[in-house]
Amino acid sequence: MPRLDYTKSELYVKDELERLFWIEIAKRKACLLFGGAYSRLVSLRNELEEYFASVADAGEEPCTDGDAVVFNIVQFGWHVLDRVSDPRHAVLIEKAAHKHFEVATSLYNEIPYHQGFYLYDFSLETDLEALHDWWSYITSGTGREDLGTTGHFSTVGEARPVAATEDLTFAGDDEPTIRVGDPVSTITSLQAPVSFPRRLSPQRYWVHTTDEAQIVIDGHELRDQLVLHVDLFAPLPSMQKIEAMLVGRQRLAKALRDFALLEQGILPEKEQNTDSGNIDTLTALLVEPPGEHKLMKGVTSVRPMIAGFRAWDLAEGGLADPKAAKQARDELRGVGGAEVISQPSAVRALKNVRSLVEQYEPSLLPWNTSDG
Repeated sequence: MPRLDYTKSELYVKDELERLFWIEIAKRKACLLFGGAYSRLVSLRNELEEYFASVADAGEEPCTDGDAVVFNIVQFGWHVLDRVSDPRHAVLIEKAAHKHFEVATSLYNEIPYHQGFYLYDFSLETDLEALHDWWSYITSGTGREDLGTTGHFSTVGEARPVAATEDLTFAGDDEPTIRVGDPVSTITSLQAPVSFPRRLSPQRYWVHTTDEAQIVIDGHELRDQLVLHVDLFAPLPSMQKIEAMLVGRQRLAKALRDFALLEQGILPEKEQNTDSGNIDTLTALLVEPPGEHKLMKGVTSVRPMIAGFRAWDLAEGGLADPKAAKQARDELRGVGGAEVISQPSAVRALKNVRSLVEQYEPSLLPWNTSDG
């Protein structure tokens, strides 16, 4: 079988959809066997989201991650509070966590199918119609031309010259560095309208940066360092996973520093010793090899999975299979309202998803193993 080449964007999109399809199956298994508990979990997250949105004072940054932090406290422990994105929200989050901790913990313990995922991701409801619209657009000729993408389902286009619409002066320059009308190398991208879940693997290694934690060894405080620590007696994880974590945390630390400079109106300096292969290395290490995906096998896998999920939801809501498949087909249209899913295809998609849901167990997740 010939090897398929994917763009970097496609590698990430393919991996994101693989993770999304797995969690959608897991959520439906939870609905099937623990319907009441899962509904309460979703309702609790919605309640927390509304609460944090309602308590924001005028002129203050809203607490947009409060619901996620509360669920992370339940799943990982109270130390999560030490790493909230805005320390000013810590007291507010802690108060909400104390109020809902008992109920959230009970639901966490009652539903086993969140294993391998973050509880917060597991509680999110995915807008399947919006997901399908996004997929239809990025795979269409119109979408690919608008974004300037190559490949079949990239979301990040190639750099193209676009005329500047305003003058832009870089730090240190007296005159505008870029003037109106000057060609500027521009990249167009389109973010997905849904949240993609993160993998949660049994972990025996951690990486910290001295930007986020005070690290002292023999009385000497480290600065500008990455620190890896592993369990002294547990089996060591693979060097590939360690490298992925180190490269990822290094790039994240650099990006956060650059962003802080940009907020001050300072253009970050380009590093002279940057490894130009880091991006390729990180891509290869952080996404599963595309040939190993079990659900997102290729460009033709996506519509049937989305249609199957939607038809399954409708069938569980009381519709007969043919009617559920027809409604899913009618709801999920292509660009310009084109019919892109046939009735027989929708019926087959429903049967496939039903089988996947019924057979699902957390042990089937490729990353839910103890081999690090």
